[in-house]
Amino acid sequence: MVKSEGATPGAILSATPGATPRQRPVNEGATHTPYTPSVAPALGGGVHASNDAPKCQCDARLERIEAMLAQLAGHLLPKPEPSTRRLVRAIHDATAGDWFVAGDLWRMAEAERVQAQSSGDEVSELSNALGAACITSAHGLGRWITAEAWAFKRGGVERGGVQWRVAVSAVSETVETASPI
Repeated sequence: MVKSEGATPGAILSATPGATPRQRPVNEGATHTPYTPSVAPALGGGVHASNDAPKCQCDARLERIEAMLAQLAGHLLPKPEPSTRRLVRAIHDATAGDWFVAGDLWRMAEAERVQAQSSGDEVSELSNALGAACITSAHGLGRWITAEAWAFKRGGVERGGVQWRVAVSAVSETVETASPI
């Protein structure tokens, strides 16, 4: 590689002798081009778009598509209820306030659900509440109870898991009372 004659101090070594020297980029080869007035006219205006610019047609179309999808999802998906309090109340009713293990409670709810489906009866409130809370296994129920520890009292540990009891304060909070006015 030979340095070209007459090159400016910022010239790069040329690959062949006599070739036109190349200038270093304005920003010293950085990957980010800062706003420089000398670059802006070559690019047809400012380098960075201003926040005051109106939205392009693509953005407007994207917003319309997202609105239609949200509307369709609202019609297709069931509206979730306040499942936490509903499930706490259903667990309290199913266990009659006694100690229980999450696995046993799950098996009981699953057996009730299967029986109701086979006989054509209504599914129990516990099974409906578990479905509304998206709980699909005994392990998931145990994790949910642990996460909602404010509503449960933890008891001893046995071979089947941790014993739980619905806290009385959690049940009294779930009961809706009429306004005195």
